[in-house]
Amino acid sequence: MIEKVHAAVLTAASEVFNEMGVDPVLVKEIEAPRPEYDVIASVGFTGELHGFLQFQGDKEEVISFISIISKLLGMEPEGEGFGPFQTSTLTELTNQLAGRISMHLEKSGINTNITPPTIMTGSNLNSDISSIRESTICRISIDDTTGLDAFFGAQ
Repeated sequence: MIEKVHAAVLTAASEVFNEMGVDPVLVKEIEAPRPEYDVIASVGFTGELHGFLQFQGDKEEVISFISIISKLLGMEPEGEGFGPFQTSTLTELTNQLAGRISMHLEKSGINTNITPPTIMTGSNLNSDISSIRESTICRISIDDTTGLDAFFGAQ
């Protein structure tokens, strides 16, 4: 099943960010998540597959990522730092990516639903992934220096 999940994550990430004007978007598998992040956006998956998707990054990475995406969509980021605009944008990006993954899983015969996104911010955040049976993680880069990690874990 992890092969189907992995393919769904990679395909969904490419599609979602290409539709936003990121061309090319680089979606590259990485071996493991970093031990700590400053921002984690999470969506749960239920149904035939129980798990979660997390978009993870350092605060400055997330701010830069959102700024670039916003400009590609013809918007100017509001406020300084990681405020309501950045939170809302990251929530929407996470929701779109999770929805597209769910759609691709459905096409491969795995029926899922998604939960509403949750955003966590702080210092040195990490996820306990010890109960995860299967996972895939990739780096989604939208230019030479800006990207976020996408982690999908299933129980």
